[in-house]
Amino acid sequence: MPHRRFRRTVNDREHILAKHKKSRRPPIFAYINLANAITSLSVACSVCAILLAMHGHTFTALWVGVATIPCDVFDGVVARKRNTSSSFGGQLDSLADAIGFGVLPAVLGYSLGLTGAAALLLVAYPLSAVWRLAYFNEAGMTADAHGRQCFTGMPTTLAAAIFYVVAPLGLWLPAQVRYVLLAVFFVATTLLMNSPYAFPKKSFYARILWLAIPIALGSLAFLKR
Repeated sequence: MPHRRFRRTVNDREHILAKHKKSRRPPIFAYINLANAITSLSVACSVCAILLAMHGHTFTALWVGVATIPCDVFDGVVARKRNTSSSFGGQLDSLADAIGFGVLPAVLGYSLGLTGAAALLLVAYPLSAVWRLAYFNEAGMTADAHGRQCFTGMPTTLAAAIFYVVAPLGLWLPAQVRYVLLAVFFVATTLLMNSPYAFPKKSFYARILWLAIPIALGSLAFLKR
């Protein structure tokens, strides 16, 4: 989920262009900071995990891929602490989420055995993720009756976090059961990401997930490959 959402106005764009014309350095250099480096690390982890999955190293791909979640959390924290939040950072964050929480789970799902007709779900899932991210960038967050900040639709980060619990669990199960489990996951999250339901930004079930993920992935060390 983007943690650094900033709308860029026409004046902002003109200021950026004017600033870059005065410098001989590549324009991208103006955005090099720790927060954007963490976001970029998320993209690198996603690509590495995809390549590992394509070569049959599913266990390792899961461990590398899950690193995208703490990257998504800490890039926003660092940006706020260091006062380096920007429209560029928000857009970079959304693009990283599209890869790490949209494309990567679909690739991992395929490597885990979700093939055949059910593979259509692996197309629907990242499509739902990018639409959900685009909607968030446009609409932002809402507040519920208790004043809590909420997302409309399941955040892509939450969907990915659930995946990193479901996927290791599936590896302990027979292939046919794993197939059904993954199919149910992708159907449910594809629908929920663009649903009208409110998901609180801070919730008890999210804290449980952060504990469940390392336990689920750690259990793979005891699974015979």
